[in-house]
Formats: sequence, structure tokens, C-alpha cells
Amino acid sequence: MHRAKPYKRLYKTNIKCLVSDETKNKLRLRSRGAPVLVYDKNLNLVKSFQTIKETGVFVGLSPSSVSKYINEGTIWNNKYYF
Repeated sequence: MHRAKPYKRLYKTNIKCLVSDETKNKLRLRSRGAPVLVYDKNLNLVKSFQTIKETGVFVGLSPSSVSKYINEGTIWNNKYYF
């Protein structure tokens, strides 16, 4: 247990040296969420959301389920595409 502190300190300093500014900016943008567009089954835009979580609240699904439908490209409840 005593060895964990120096390891964490070393780990943090190495990460700061290895991560470029470009990578930091990409990570910041990603943490803000990815926009999600919701379409009806006729492919008309219904609404757009800033995050997967907001989309899940709108349709009544968990964020992980919304993500699954986005990745698979399948229709949800014979109603929406994401």
C-alpha cells in the first residue's frame, strides 16, 4: 500500500508529458458530448440533442441503449432513428 503514492505521482507526471495539446483539445470536445440527431421512420428530423443522455431522456431510454441504437443504425420502437 505504501508504494501506491509514488506510483500515482509518477503516473500523473508521465501523462502530462506524453499528451499533446491537440489530444487534450480532442478529449475536451468529447467530454462535452456528441450531438445526436433524432429522425422519425420516414427520415424526417424530429429533434437534435447535445448529448446521448439528453436523447435518452427524450425517448425514455438509458444512454447506453441510445448508444447501441446509434452504433447499430436500427430503428427504435418502430419510431425513431438516431
